[in-house]
Amino acid sequence: MHLFGEKAGRTRERPAKQLTSARRKTALHWRAGNFLSDAQYLPISYHLTFFDLQVSMSLRHLRTSVVARASHNLADKKRHPCCGRWCAKCTNFYDSGARPGLWRSMKILVTGGNGFIGSVVVRMLRARGLDIRCLVRRTSRLDRIAHLGCEFVVGDLLDFSSLQSAAKGCEVVIHLAGIAKWNLMHSPFMFDVVAGGTLNVLRAATAAGIERMVYVSSIVALAGTPGPALQNEDSRSPLRLERYPYAEAKHRAEEFCREYSDRISVSIVNPGEVYGPNDIELVTAGNLIDFARSNPVAVCKGGTSIVYVDDVAAGIIVALEKGRNRERYILAGENITVRHLAGLTNKLLSLRKTFITLPTPAIRATSWLARKFHVPLPFNPEIVPYATLYWFTDNRKAVRELGVRFRNAESTLQPTLEWCMNTGRIPAGLRRAA
Repeated sequence: MHLFGEKAGRTRERPAKQLTSARRKTALHWRAGNFLSDAQYLPISYHLTFFDLQVSMSLRHLRTSVVARASHNLADKKRHPCCGRWCAKCTNFYDSGARPGLWRSMKILVTGGNGFIGSVVVRMLRARGLDIRCLVRRTSRLDRIAHLGCEFVVGDLLDFSSLQSAAKGCEVVIHLAGIAKWNLMHSPFMFDVVAGGTLNVLRAATAAGIERMVYVSSIVALAGTPGPALQNEDSRSPLRLERYPYAEAKHRAEEFCREYSDRISVSIVNPGEVYGPNDIELVTAGNLIDFARSNPVAVCKGGTSIVYVDDVAAGIIVALEKGRNRERYILAGENITVRHLAGLTNKLLSLRKTFITLPTPAIRATSWLARKFHVPLPFNPEIVPYATLYWFTDNRKAVRELGVRFRNAESTLQPTLEWCMNTGRIPAGLRRAA
């Protein structure tokens, strides 16, 4: 396909050798200054589209070039996934989505931008010079993003009027806010906040005329098998959802997104078990700390797809640019058992431990009794119903359509453990050359 589009007419194509050289220079420039230090993990499309933008703008044929080469294949479908027809408004939006440089005129609403994943998303967007508005609560901790120069709007997912105010003047939404703490997995507000809150965001976004949204769900909405089995974006949840309130709420939130997809273009991303620095709530880092402190180390039969937080954040941004309406994209890396996760943690810490695999029925019964009668345990009993299942996923769709890449398990855990040690969360006496 021609770089300049077949209708460029008055210009000649750049020779292939010269084009390759120009793209190489642009890629080096992009890595050096236009993104973060993790640019080597970003899809190659990040390094190519900036050059395409400059050429298209100089030729005054941006629309022809973008429509001819758009990654969502509008030319093939002949209909827009948002409104079902061709229109200048939708085409203008996807021009912006396909060309990062045009986003500087956009205002992006991010819910949950102060959280573990959201703070990295906001940091990456601000590094590109984008205008970010974050929905926060009055009690929210802002230390992870306070220095980034974002606009803060106080509101709540259950307060529709506050969401309307937050959405006013924004063009796109990234919705991450919800409940993710293990001690709140059985909260009576789980469904209202996660599912009902997502519905409120969709209503506020459509009322404000917002055309594009990415909903950050989880692999709990599509995986969770009793034995090792790969699940993909088309998989139906194998769980009895009423027993897993968090999974049920995420699943229903996704259904709301699909119900609204004729009014707003919504892509859904499903991160795996996310690790990385600055997990101050210890949602996942707590697992590694427990493995490091315990001896012997008690583990259960089960497994998960682990992923580094920066890879998830980069995937969310690419999904906003290139994701298709109504589609899921799994953002997860290596599939790993709980036993392997515990062993790799201690290996990276140069610790030798004894590992004991507990029978699944026994550990489930113990955790249930502990929750019911408030009996203290050396582990969080809320984790057990999820940890004793397998959350193995197939990420090939996200790799193929979005161009994302993911670190392996060792590269995911290493910086997380370093952060735990540097902040004293892993005791000094356990420190080794990690």
